Amino acid sequence: MTKLTITGNTTPTVGIIETYALSVFDHSAPPNVFQPNLSKKAEWYIEILEKGIWKKSKGDHKVGDAVTFRFSQRSLSRKAIKIVVKRGEDKGELLIKPQRSKEAKITRVELLDENYQPIPKGKILNYHDTLIARAHCVEMFWNYISFTLWEDDAKGEGHDPVINMMNKINPIPLRGEVNEKGIAEVTFRLPFYTMAVQIANAHIAAGDTDEGPTHEYYVTAELVSKHIMKASPNVNVANPTHIPPAPPSKTSSNTPEEKPQKPKPKADTPKFKISSNGKKQADPDAKILNAEFLNERGQLIEKAEVGDTVIIKITTQNMKGRNVTVRIWEEETGYKTYDKIYEKKWVLPGNENFIKVLITKRIYELGITPEDMANEKYDYKFQVYFIEVEPDNTHVTSQVIPISKTAPKLEVENSPSVAIIKKPRIVEKKEEKGKCPRCKEKITITQIENLFGTYTKHRSYRQEIIDNLNKYIFDSGKEIHINTCLRKAHFFAQVGAETLGMNPDWMVETDVYRYSKNRCFEVFGERAKNLNAKGLLDKYCMDNPQKRLLNYLYAHENGFGNGNRNEASGDGYIYRGRGLKQLTGKENYKNASQYIKEYFPNEYIDLVEDPDKVKTAKYAVLSAIAYWEKHEIWKVADTLKVSNDENIKK
Repeated sequence: MTKLTITGNTTPTVGIIETYALSVFDHSAPPNVFQPNLSKKAEWYIEILEKGIWKKSKGDHKVGDAVTFRFSQRSLSRKAIKIVVKRGEDKGELLIKPQRSKEAKITRVELLDENYQPIPKGKILNYHDTLIARAHCVEMFWNYISFTLWEDDAKGEGHDPVINMMNKINPIPLRGEVNEKGIAEVTFRLPFYTMAVQIANAHIAAGDTDEGPTHEYYVTAELVSKHIMKASPNVNVANPTHIPPAPPSKTSSNTPEEKPQKPKPKADTPKFKISSNGKKQADPDAKILNAEFLNERGQLIEKAEVGDTVIIKITTQNMKGRNVTVRIWEEETGYKTYDKIYEKKWVLPGNENFIKVLITKRIYELGITPEDMANEKYDYKFQVYFIEVEPDNTHVTSQVIPISKTAPKLEVENSPSVAIIKKPRIVEKKEEKGKCPRCKEKITITQIENLFGTYTKHRSYRQEIIDNLNKYIFDSGKEIHINTCLRKAHFFAQVGAETLGMNPDWMVETDVYRYSKNRCFEVFGERAKNLNAKGLLDKYCMDNPQKRLLNYLYAHENGFGNGNRNEASGDGYIYRGRGLKQLTGKENYKNASQYIKEYFPNEYIDLVEDPDKVKTAKYAVLSAIAYWEKHEIWKVADTLKVSNDENIKK
């Protein structure tokens, strides 16, 4: 039996494609004699250590003498991982330990059918089918990914964002939260998008006379910004009265002055040399194939002079419509120091992309820094340039799939699948003069899913919430002022503001949410900074559940009121945020009990004694409605027909 030796990176970075190859060492042969056995194919797979037993990972089977693997965010939580290769009776193993990535990115988007199976190329779906979109992410735990479904009008492979700009099927993106495995997931139920067919037929690619028998769709996934602000971009205006400050005087202090970090090329980006001396590094994802300098006649050049116009040609694969940042660096040969002389953000219009650059005196001078001259690191005869292309990995597009009206409906298996909702029968209602026919209509799960996205895992719980809302708003025998479209809109806007931060799919179960360190700084400000200064914030954030963290942040002596006692009392965790209004603090739980007693006396319980009741659908709803009524928020809502910032703050 021969031992197979695997060569490759034993500490791969999550999200980066790594190549692993094999060689065969025969222990009966002299040292360093490699005798490859080519009679059988080499088969590769991944094994994971679980509860002391090595188990084969699903979906990682590959064949060949050299293969590639890309490890996901989930691999960081594994106790041990090894790559295994077999060729006949011969076997080799390589233990690996994946490392965290320094960059947040979406590595790929996959589309599944409602049986959670990959959609094979050429498979035609029906407009009654359901699509499940998954984004595989790196370093985005607890972030939100927005998914948009597009109809593709561009000819051939790839997606043209200009041609398809009007082909957005869901105007409001569906949002999925990145779980501990690095996956965000949403469900597109095609029957809900009644305009999809009309949108698909409304735009015809140039040269086509009709859309043909199928429409092609794809999904884009994009990182949702942490802060959305209604403000214009900044513009720079010169100040004619500005007097530059005098340079700081030299002091006798022996403390060395801290120098700003000099910019340098990123470690993992592809780089392309312009001359024989320049830096070169292949794209790890094999999508950016080449970048080179051309003259205005399209001829390859290796040198240029100040005043010349050069063209950067970037050749890519499956990158159409993607954002990239293009930089030109001047490299001091032999010293490995770099000066950035050009940077531009660019949307790639195709597989071959061209950017004109005028080599100005200013660009040339950027390659000669005072530091380089002082240290005699500058070659006065010429400058050596190379091109860096950095892809924006926070926006990823899925494959295109065809959909047809005539395709057979997919049969749903008894698996973790998504229920299909039949298109509701439309009943025409006679509209009373001067009244809106929808104001008195009960709330439906379809409305909630259109507002907040789908959440298949807890759909039954969400339905229970909706049933309780309808029961106490419309069937309680009381006038509850969530009975007009405007009031409903403001009520659910408040509910969304309170619960979307916990989960993008309008879940209200408190225990699904965990605070990250950065989120603590955003929400708790000085309290989080004080805890961090004590060296405890990281440790407390790692707890599950985060009892110590909440007990500190919501303690009376640390600046939190609402009736909580000190940190040792445990009130911070006991009276943590729950329900549609996210009740927080002992006093708020006490008040909520009184409000429920006032408006729904038959449902009164002491929430201070039993705070977990607010996690149930019934009291999550009752506490929110009673708060709305007690503070007469509906009166404010009635005046807010124009939803500007100041009105919403009221």
